[in-house]
Amino acid sequence: MTPVHLFVFDTLADWEPGYAVAGINNPRFQEAGDTPLVGECRFSLGLGFLSRSEIDAAEREFAVALPIAEKSGDVTLLSRCLTYAVVLHRRRGDLDRARRAAERALAFTTRHKLLEYMAMARANFSWLALRGGDLRLARREAEAAVDLWSQSSFIYPFKWTALWPLIAVSLADGNLSDVVEHARALSHPSQQPLPPRLSRHVDRALTSWEAGSHEAARAELDAAAKIAGEFRYL
Repeated sequence: MTPVHLFVFDTLADWEPGYAVAGINNPRFQEAGDTPLVGECRFSLGLGFLSRSEIDAAEREFAVALPIAEKSGDVTLLSRCLTYAVVLHRRRGDLDRARRAAERALAFTTRHKLLEYMAMARANFSWLALRGGDLRLARREAEAAVDLWSQSSFIYPFKWTALWPLIAVSLADGNLSDVVEHARALSHPSQQPLPPRLSRHVDRALTSWEAGSHEAARAELDAAAKIAGEFRYL
């Protein structure tokens, strides 16, 4: 029988949902029922859709994976489902659902001491604070997220969730050197690639800054922040 290969770890934007689709179509998968194997595959497919900004498709897969995770008691799968449900609501701009989901995710991941996902919850609270106009709280939550990630040996690829709020707050404060530092962190190879329309402005900003053209860098960063808002990164 052909083995099922599942790609269930947090991944970058070039992750292809085809892997999970192949697993779902495998006879062994079809016989599995509502098991963690099924939940992992449906979550992975949802994460792939979310990474490609196919929000409705991602929500459908997460809606299958979450009750399986709850029923099975699989802590890792449940932490992922809860965490990326928040990101999904954030990408939709749904503040109320994002807040409720973030509260549940933070409580669960804190109870199980899952640093990477505790950080994600704090990063999403940063976005909520930013949307509510509380820049001080937005900075505090984002910095808490970055600090939690620094305590983990795992290099987490979705740090944009905290870095974009930090960029927005630093832009508001006029602290351009901090903005550039956060933009460099966004562009690190370990991180989920930005959408091309957004990455072009970030790249040009970094190039301008290195060349000493700080006004040009600021203009590019302002443009990047505007586009980031369209993607609900801000």
